[in-house]
Amino acid sequence: MATIYSASVYNGSTGKAARAIKASAPHRGATDNIAVPSGTAINDQIIMAKVMSNAILLPSSILINTALGASVTMDIGFLEKSANELATGLAMNTAGQKSVLAGVSTANTGKAAWELAGYSADPKGELTIVATIKGAATASAGNIFQQIEWVNGT
Repeated sequence: MATIYSASVYNGSTGKAARAIKASAPHRGATDNIAVPSGTAINDQIIMAKVMSNAILLPSSILINTALGASVTMDIGFLEKSANELATGLAMNTAGQKSVLAGVSTANTGKAAWELAGYSADPKGELTIVATIKGAATASAGNIFQQIEWVNGT
């Protein structure tokens, strides 16, 4: 039987200490209830948070929205890059809860923001998480509650 150790615990067989970023890093977050007006156009953007490029975005990051109108979708990503690296085509036409990291594969979960953004090296600065209206303009006013969570990496 094999024993596999997470980086968040001490590995007695190799003597490797737990990495603080994996074990007890303080959570950071950006929380807001954003009013979205009727008629918000395709490609209009909502600036949601600024994180350090070495931040590790947590899978607990969510949006909860009211219905914003037929065919309204949303992309989430980094303003400094393509603005759709984290999620593409989130259906905003019905009320509900969505994952901010819906487009991030399991293999890429836990990577630093700069890696998710597609940089080849850490730019060592802030990255802006942005949501972009897609599909159609919003037909009705509504709200988007955001809870974006991360830990700062090393």
